[in-house]
Amino acid sequence: MPVVLHVGYPKTGTSSLQVALAQNRKTLEKAGIHYPLLDNDFKQRYLGQFLLHGTAAGEASGSIEKLRHLSEEFAGTEETVVLSAEELVHSFIFREGSGLIGSSPAFKEGIEDRMAYLRDKLTLISNDIRILMYVREPVGLYISLMQEKLKRSPEFIAPDTYECGYRLAAEAFERVFGGQVNIRPFDRSMLTDGDITTDFLTYLSSSFDCTPPLIQSTNVNDSLSAEAMYLLWELRQMPGILEDSSSYQFNESELLWRTLNSIEKKVSLGSRPQLRQGIAEKILENNRPDLDFFYERGIVLPFNGPQYHEEVGTASDLLRSTDFNDIFLYDPYEAQRLRNILILMLIRSATGN
Repeated sequence: MPVVLHVGYPKTGTSSLQVALAQNRKTLEKAGIHYPLLDNDFKQRYLGQFLLHGTAAGEASGSIEKLRHLSEEFAGTEETVVLSAEELVHSFIFREGSGLIGSSPAFKEGIEDRMAYLRDKLTLISNDIRILMYVREPVGLYISLMQEKLKRSPEFIAPDTYECGYRLAAEAFERVFGGQVNIRPFDRSMLTDGDITTDFLTYLSSSFDCTPPLIQSTNVNDSLSAEAMYLLWELRQMPGILEDSSSYQFNESELLWRTLNSIEKKVSLGSRPQLRQGIAEKILENNRPDLDFFYERGIVLPFNGPQYHEEVGTASDLLRSTDFNDIFLYDPYEAQRLRNILILMLIRSATGN
């Protein structure tokens, strides 16, 4: 039976799918589907760690040892093994200053050598390795990635340098693993029952001799309004307010964004994030090769507007900006309301009222 390697993309319901698979492991095993958990890591990060940082880093972090353990435990199994790690495609998303340019020969050689190591380990389980990739339209992906970045760090990706890397990733996996990557649009209107887990299990059922149980996703990532995003960005410009760490786990940042999210839900405050029109058009222009690649394969990604605001052009210097005000539109009045409620909560907490 095959190994199904789900590689993301980021912001396509990956965490919700992984949580659903991890929470229902016993039920899935009865249907002949295994979702291995090594060290209780439901996101299976070890699969992508050495791919991102090299073999030496993989040895140091224990990622390669976990791969060895995985291949030994399931060698020659007659049942389906499901693996999922969006870190496997992180190297293909281009951002300024990353030093990774997917079209360069050095990049291709280095990343594909490490992908071949992963392939060889997984081949010990099965020669039938299927790659599954969910993708979403580039503007929506950019907005979601910026939300996640603001939750954990001050880093922003300038629109002028942002590329999804869908084609680079798919073609790299195809060169190394052989066969065609199964690319599926991540859009609620196109997913089976509008749910990523149901869609994934339907894919398993239609592709292999197995009957997965009916399992639905649990939402594990909360979206922020444009106004909450602005306040997070604003606070990060103030020295000493928040740590500079890029970890999701540091307390101040997580407490702040979750508080903002709770406020806007309770008082129905905030608007959907929108890009300036010129910004959105530049992102689509940068990612035209990916969209053409999908078109060649009969894949259409719906554009769920409005994700940009109608306006006349965008200056070229704004395309290189990492200033929230240059990229996104928000309602200053709503942002002020949200700020006032947050301040009031802090005062009440400090005074015990």
